[in-house]
Amino acid sequence: MVGIARLLVLIWGVWCSEWVMALSFTHELTQEELQEKVSAMMPIENKTLFFTVKVFDPKIELKTDEDRIGVFIQIAISGLGNLQAAGRGKLSGSVSYNAEQKAFYLHDPIVESVEFDGLRPEHVEQAKQLMQIAISSTVLLTPIYRFDPNSDEHNFAKSKLQSVEVKEGVLRLTLNLF
Repeated sequence: MVGIARLLVLIWGVWCSEWVMALSFTHELTQEELQEKVSAMMPIENKTLFFTVKVFDPKIELKTDEDRIGVFIQIAISGLGNLQAAGRGKLSGSVSYNAEQKAFYLHDPIVESVEFDGLRPEHVEQAKQLMQIAISSTVLLTPIYRFDPNSDEHNFAKSKLQSVEVKEGVLRLTLNLF
């Protein structure tokens, strides 16, 4: 009899865990919606003692084979000694979720590539490092998407990010509700 009771408790526990795991919420964002949100973050400007790096005109890229957001950007660098350079680059990042703020952030942004017009080759790596600092210090603090506080569906989303998937040009964010 004890064996049957244990088996029933085990079955009930598995059933409850499956039921709780099934309580998830998937929010989809199109490339156009993300484009609008990221464009609102720009320009990003970071000044140091010797340089100013300005990043602007973002173009969002959602690739199905990567669960990261790609962003093509324009870059302007100015500095001491009349240093002026303009160029373009690509950065990417994964998505993180802050349940308390109900907001999604570009996490771990990486400068993947950069090209500069009129910048000597020996300065390109330094410019890339400056750009990485400018991006990291600003992007991590600015949400790329925030749930609408007036939406009942969005108010239900005080949860944990379960998965991020890019499929057919749509960013799918699945959150566990418990």
